Amino acid sequence: MMADHGLPFVYAPGPVEGANAPVTPAGSLAMANAEVLSGITIAQLRRRGTPVVWGSGSGPLDMRTMVGTYSSPEFLLHSMAMAEMAHYYYHKPVWGFAGCSESKLPDMQAGIESALTILWTALSGANLVHDIGYIESGLTASCEMMVVCDEIIGFVRRLMGGIEITPETLALDVIDQVGPGGTYLTTLHTLKHFREVWYPRVLDRRNYHAWMQAGQPIAIKTARDLARDAIANHRPHPLPPAMLDTLKAIITEADQRQKKGELDA
Repeated sequence: MMADHGLPFVYAPGPVEGANAPVTPAGSLAMANAEVLSGITIAQLRRRGTPVVWGSGSGPLDMRTMVGTYSSPEFLLHSMAMAEMAHYYYHKPVWGFAGCSESKLPDMQAGIESALTILWTALSGANLVHDIGYIESGLTASCEMMVVCDEIIGFVRRLMGGIEITPETLALDVIDQVGPGGTYLTTLHTLKHFREVWYPRVLDRRNYHAWMQAGQPIAIKTARDLARDAIANHRPHPLPPAMLDTLKAIITEADQRQKKGELDA
């Protein structure tokens, strides 16, 4: 169906190491790679030129619980390896996972595992990322964790943005003006740039006294309140007219290609 309409084709094998795939990460990777290639072959036989998004999710079976892991280091290594093969060997875009956890609640475990998967997937260069806010090994979606993961994603994007080096950001003239032991709090340079700092909504940066006065908020309650507010009050902004025109043009072009393909067949 995807191939018939010329839509990007995602063939998603999920071998479980030690169950329906070799327990060794390399063996599982070889199997997943072969399965992706077979899926691509089928899609191209159906409709030559079908666009493809590469990827696979594979982690070991936890032999103590009989649960296929969703945020284990082996799972992340598999995703990274698939991304590297997609980008540097097959030259295809790749899909991956982030914001996933084995935890059954939006708790410390969920925060740790979600943060690690988001950072790792950002480093992998995955082009299409899904499963944000999934807990219980992908069986449950948590609104609180969606909010928490959104915060983590902002954090990671700031990390990936690096440090801009320009005469303005180096601020050597400002350093010279302020001098040793001076304050930068009142400079125009600080006024101009302080909003470029990443500020969290969920993570709390107050000192202890201010935190006590604020009612001792904890991250999960803050995330829950933000999620409830978004569900009740959020109104999505309409797409700009120029973007809508571009999307309509893409759809029209795709429809014309499909009709031409049907006539040629």
